[in-house]
Amino acid sequence: MTMTMSSAELLRDQGFQAPTARTAGQGVEGLEELTDLERSDRLARMREGTLGSIHSWELVTAVDGPGTRMTVFLNGCPLRCLYCHNPDTFLMKDGAPISDEELLNRIRRYRRVFKATNGGITLSGGEVLMQPAFAKRIILGTKAMGIHTCIDTLRLPWREL
Repeated sequence: MTMTMSSAELLRDQGFQAPTARTAGQGVEGLEELTDLERSDRLARMREGTLGSIHSWELVTAVDGPGTRMTVFLNGCPLRCLYCHNPDTFLMKDGAPISDEELLNRIRRYRRVFKATNGGITLSGGEVLMQPAFAKRIILGTKAMGIHTCIDTLRLPWREL
């Protein structure tokens, strides 16, 4: 007799750790990773919001806000919800280091698509507000381009963006 484990049992078996392998979206394909930064520089840039920990991005998602969306999944979440939709985004250290300018340049490429479909970008995760300075820079930069924005958040009691 063969036994199979449910997804919930597999997560429990992993002690609520991020799954070891899951491919999602584009990953960070097409975005330049800043992997040569010293740890202190990386942390300083994350605090100022010029560097984010990104899991992946997807274009043409239709469920993360109005119109055609680019959804950017950020890494990092303090919770370990049993039925988490994106458990592979739990750990911030597992994300790719991407600059705010690099992501904003990628968003800029799709302005016409967003305008034609009344779409825009959605920041999701993980928990977006674990990277408040980065999220603020992306939202403000996107708004400056006239693009609609959404944040998918747990709205944990962190400081305001």
